[in-house]
Amino acid sequence: MSTFTPSPRASTRRGRTWIWIGAIFIALLTVCLGCGGLFVAGVALLPGPTPVPPEPVASSTPAAAATEASTEAPTPATDTMTQVPFRAVVQIVALDEQNDPVWTGSGSIISPDGLILTNAHIALPTADDDVDAVSLLILVTEREDRPPQPRYFAEVLQADWDLDLAVLRVARDLQGRPVPTEGLNLPYLPLGSASELRLGDELVILGYPGIGGDTITLTKGEVAGFIEDPPYGPRAFIKTTATLAGGNSGGAALNARGELVAVPTRLGAGEDAEVVDCRVLVDTNHDGVVDERDACVPIGGFINALRPVDLAQPLVEAARQGRVARPTAAPSSRPTPTRGLEEIWRHPGPVLEQDALDTPTPGWTSDPDDPEARIRYADGAMYVTLLNPNFLHTFTTDLQIADVVVKIKARLVRPVEDGDFGLLCRYQDINTFYAAALTADGYYYIGKMEAGEFDFLSGLEPLPPEAAFEPTQWNEIGLICFGPHLALWVNDYPVALISDTSLRQPGDAGLFVGTLDHGDFEVAFDEFEVRAARR
Repeated sequence: MSTFTPSPRASTRRGRTWIWIGAIFIALLTVCLGCGGLFVAGVALLPGPTPVPPEPVASSTPAAAATEASTEAPTPATDTMTQVPFRAVVQIVALDEQNDPVWTGSGSIISPDGLILTNAHIALPTADDDVDAVSLLILVTEREDRPPQPRYFAEVLQADWDLDLAVLRVARDLQGRPVPTEGLNLPYLPLGSASELRLGDELVILGYPGIGGDTITLTKGEVAGFIEDPPYGPRAFIKTTATLAGGNSGGAALNARGELVAVPTRLGAGEDAEVVDCRVLVDTNHDGVVDERDACVPIGGFINALRPVDLAQPLVEAARQGRVARPTAAPSSRPTPTRGLEEIWRHPGPVLEQDALDTPTPGWTSDPDDPEARIRYADGAMYVTLLNPNFLHTFTTDLQIADVVVKIKARLVRPVEDGDFGLLCRYQDINTFYAAALTADGYYYIGKMEAGEFDFLSGLEPLPPEAAFEPTQWNEIGLICFGPHLALWVNDYPVALISDTSLRQPGDAGLFVGTLDHGDFEVAFDEFEVRAARR
């Protein structure tokens, strides 16, 4: 059993700033750049990808037009890029049931047999899309001075909303017949590595931004910096001075050797991911009017962000093996931990504190005559009872660490309507800490106490059914504090993720029990554990 330091901070009268002020959703929405217009100009979209009963395609006639346009597959350059590999960049048009385009974007062919790397929000509908796409039309770039030509329909093999990356595969020709990928021999881009990029390195961006005409567009810029995101490391995004616009999403960012090193993913690489100066100025969708349905035109003065291709490698490898793993729905308004945080949850660092809570813990006991709270041990667990209303009781360790995974098992013994219980991290004192909690009536929240004022960071929301919360049964609760990220897990299910940069300093970890208008609230705890949070 580890030793805990007694602290007079363990109990306090609960101020009214703790009162629930209503549900405040913090949604992690995928940033959409690829909606570069609702119509595609200069391209005669085919009448309909109505499914045709699959027919064997004769080996002598495999999509003849596409074969003629791609008989020579490029090989990776060894020194510097001497010819722009524009033919390996495609336009992707999402079609609805009436075969009308609903959004467009760009993609890069990354293998001669038809794998295409793009953004997840280009491959799949997001929560903001009013119309679902039923097919993805691939328009290939045959000439640099001509609009791309429709050649294939693609299917989604892999997609990751957190990374906003997806891998497609050429699947059918324009008549709906299966395409034999073995003989495609498409021009493709070799994959490089963003880990080799340095400040000032030149980047070439290729894509279909929806401005400046219907042909492929090239812009140049430099590596302007890098953006850290703890789940993905110090190069989660690459900042660039290259000009991008809606429709560039999913396209290619090439290094000097012509290797694909990143995917244009979002504009405005600042923390709020907003475009600094991008205005609707021209009729980009060619419907005869300039309105909100047209793509904004970058005016300048902002930094764009690219997603390093290194982060796409697991998706690409899985797609090459023919494995399919794609979200069945767009991101919901309920935030969920990223893959990086899930890895921390599954494989945390070394144990820092551990207590079975089956015998009295130094510093965690209470005075038998305390009029506010009682602590007792029975059946191998610690029972905490708040006798009076409007009270918060905390238990903290003697740790001083910022990045932790805290776990506890808990069950309600005597529930009350407004009782809550949960875990703490970066605890400075009773006026400064992060908290993740469950309520007696099946709600959850993540919040922070700062300067004595409590804010709900995640909102006060019902626990999803997947969390399998049973109030009077043992439930495992987990809290990850890692960099700016806070994630709540309930019974091994990721319930919520928020980001907040207010409290970054090391602090204690622990647990708490609180109530507002009702007393006689009892909760049992077991198997308390604190581990280091490491990627």
